[in-house]
Amino acid sequence: MFQRLGVKISIAVSGVIVLMALLGAFLIIANTDSHLDLLKKQGRWSSIIGARSVSAILEEVIDAGGLVREDLFDSQFIPVENTSPQKYSTKYDAFVSKALFPLENEYLQDKNIVYARVIDLNGYVPVRIEPGDTETAVDSQSTPVDHVGKQILMDDRITSVSLNEKKGFAQKYTDTENRTIWEFSSPIFINGERWGSFCVGYQNFPEQSANTFFSPKQLLFGSLFILLIVAVICFIIITFLNPLSILLKMASEVADGNMDRPVKMKNRSEIGKLANVIERLRVSTKMAIDRLASNG
Repeated sequence: MFQRLGVKISIAVSGVIVLMALLGAFLIIANTDSHLDLLKKQGRWSSIIGARSVSAILEEVIDAGGLVREDLFDSQFIPVENTSPQKYSTKYDAFVSKALFPLENEYLQDKNIVYARVIDLNGYVPVRIEPGDTETAVDSQSTPVDHVGKQILMDDRITSVSLNEKKGFAQKYTDTENRTIWEFSSPIFINGERWGSFCVGYQNFPEQSANTFFSPKQLLFGSLFILLIVAVICFIIITFLNPLSILLKMASEVADGNMDRPVKMKNRSEIGKLANVIERLRVSTKMAIDRLASNG
């Protein structure tokens, strides 16, 4: 009986441990997803704020007479000689480059940002930040900044950016250096007219999710560890209840009328005290039976 009880207690305790382990794993995964969501929100807001800042700067430039609307929307790209990859100039790129350089450079102070760039609707990048222009440190723990500029970018990703009207549009891709980049972009409007997009590229985003947080190796070792804990708990509980099982057998013999066998246990715990009580009960019962037998 008590061995079965020990098994039941072991199963119950083991079940609690397994549930706690599962709850802990769930909380870890939930925290990871929350962290990833927080980083994505940061990326979206970075692009939204950047787009709004560019709109304000360029509208102010137009209002101040630095550029006219027609120049800002110029689509005549003049190739710059002896450049590889090919670079271009427009009627607005020199002025816009000076106006927007401080904004883009400020973004690059974040070591996780590999680029912050303005792209017009034709895929043209008017601002180029040369190596050494930014104060971002390039060491063994940071990746060099992407210095694309004065170029026309033409691929599916840039097309998606140009067609997108959504603020904080996110897409993930692998660049030429085999880095996983999360890009966030928001449309730029000049006096209500779509002009281009502001894009921010982040590296070092966590790739873990609810489906990939634990590797198969981690799951295997975690499962073996839980099984080991359950086995140890079962052994301890059954070992602890074994004296109780022996005491039950002795008490059962007393109940069946065997008054000659002493009920003695060396256990000093509550089980040993219970054995002493049963022993006193056996002795007093035996004495009562003996008196009745002698008087009879």
